[in-house]
Amino acid sequence: MNRRKKDDRRLNSKKISVEQRLLKRRKEDISNARSYYLVLTTSILILAFIGIISYIYGR
Repeated sequence: MNRRKKDDRRLNSKKISVEQRLLKRRKEDISNARSYYLVLTTSILILAFIGIISYIYGR
């Protein structure tokens, strides 16, 4: 039980309101969605580029 008193996380913890937590979570969700669509768009463009090049040189 002595360890609990010395634990820094318990001493330095701040109370965060539910609204702040929801705002932070919403920002994280938006950034995750942006990353997902960026990777998806990049992969589609790369595949389209490879397809166009192979179509041109495949003739």
